[in-house]
Amino acid sequence: MSTTLKKGTGTASASKIHPPKSKATPSPDKVKPTPKKKIDSTSSTGSLTPVQTKTPHSPHTGKKSAKALPKAQTSSPTPPQTQSTPQPVPLPASPPSPPKPSLADHTFSFSTKPLLTDFTDIKLIGSGTFGTIKFVKHEPTQKLFALKCLNKVKLCFMQQAVHVRYERDLMYACRHPRIVHLYATMQDADNIYLLMEFAPGGEIYSHLRRMEVFDVATTKYYAAQLLTALEFMHSKGIAYRDLKPENLLLDSRGQLKLTDLGFAKEIDEPAFTLCGTPEYLAPELIRGAGHDFGVDWWAFGILIYEMLYGHPPFEADRPEEVYQLILKYRPPFPDDEVEIPLEAKDLIMKLLKKDKTNRLGCLAGRAEDVKNHPFFEGIDWATIQDGSLQAPIQPLISNVTDTSNFDEDAVEADDPSEYALPEQDPSTPLPPEADPDNFADF
Repeated sequence: MSTTLKKGTGTASASKIHPPKSKATPSPDKVKPTPKKKIDSTSSTGSLTPVQTKTPHSPHTGKKSAKALPKAQTSSPTPPQTQSTPQPVPLPASPPSPPKPSLADHTFSFSTKPLLTDFTDIKLIGSGTFGTIKFVKHEPTQKLFALKCLNKVKLCFMQQAVHVRYERDLMYACRHPRIVHLYATMQDADNIYLLMEFAPGGEIYSHLRRMEVFDVATTKYYAAQLLTALEFMHSKGIAYRDLKPENLLLDSRGQLKLTDLGFAKEIDEPAFTLCGTPEYLAPELIRGAGHDFGVDWWAFGILIYEMLYGHPPFEADRPEEVYQLILKYRPPFPDDEVEIPLEAKDLIMKLLKKDKTNRLGCLAGRAEDVKNHPFFEGIDWATIQDGSLQAPIQPLISNVTDTSNFDEDAVEADDPSEYALPEQDPSTPLPPEADPDNFADF
């Protein structure tokens, strides 16, 4: 696969999409069932009141007449007529509340393979050599995702079809709460689609540039979350090989998500591909002497340094000059810039051992040695991994479709000609990778 060495971009892999850097629902009110009206029904009875008669007086004597008038006949009381109680009229059932749009997390899964026609585009959030990344909504579930769209012809022309399949398989293998989740793959006549978890909090890189430096507590929190992801990948025999702030995202709660496994590789023997970002390359990678999981621990030390100081320890205008600094010099600790605790300096120095056989993380204890370093004292690794603690950075997100933490200008600034295929002689066949069977299982 082709090698891309670029600092400050959203991705470093030839098959990567460069997500721009920059900004993630109101839930509809529950429909209250219409209260049923009470209907009062009382039965009435009809009866005649007996006529009361008075004894007539004699007009002459004023005495009662001896002969009284006969009493009026009283009718028999009419038995009460029972009226039937009216039954309440059934009200029409209230329609079920529509699903509320929400971000799919690592616990979500589809019961059946989703269809492209089920998705609605919300916004373009990234573009790169092989296609784009869109923010989309799955209409049947109202779940929100990032959809990576890769052009088949470009992938085949640049011999990246097999590489994309490999990246897909590694993402499926890396089910972890601190790694961006891959939910499904799809395809049409022109493109391959990777449906992934959307992290609306943006890149750690953007937050670090805004804040200039992270304090020790923030650095420790995010370094610990990343450590759990690296430990998991290494336990699966996978080296990440592209660690940098641009590949660390924040979800809506500010929890870290490792993304872009374009350079990840299963390691069963030393690898020799030069890949990654110049400022983060380990000495053995630069020398081409063969590398393994140790390159991730070196880059982990560079990342902690950059979080605390706001820049990597080895910087120069040209990659070749950066390589010389990495190979020959120790990382500087300028106290006039920022004061950091001795435990942090000690951790960085042990992670940046140029001889990987002496590097922390590469010894017998592997990741446990790193977790047991005094810098991480007091960390509850279970809660750090599952993200149940309140994160030190709370992204500003107005609703679940807010993308303001991603840089919109970066998408518009991309030059389309940079991604155009070079002209090809029609008589020249595409590489063998152009076989449609390359994408048969997407």
